[in-house]
Amino acid sequence: MPPWWRSRHQWYRANAIRRGQEGEVILRFVITANGELIDHELISRAVFQSLNKEALNMVKRASPLPSVPLEIQAGAKQFEYSIPIKFSLQ
Repeated sequence: MPPWWRSRHQWYRANAIRRGQEGEVILRFVITANGELIDHELISRAVFQSLNKEALNMVKRASPLPSVPLEIQAGAKQFEYSIPIKFSLQ
């Protein structure tokens, strides 16, 4: 997920901001070559459930993601990524 794509779809819920909740999750997701979301899960969770929920919602909102470039595809039909998502008030 390109950083510009992620920043367009990552939200920081108002209640989490009011409560001063910060944290980081690691999101694993699988897409097709044309960017359709097949599967997603958190492989590392934040302390606050609201942040975990938002990370999962973010990847759903972002779907479909940009297509995987042809030079990277090499005949593969699915692509798996793991990315950190930070929620920081600074």
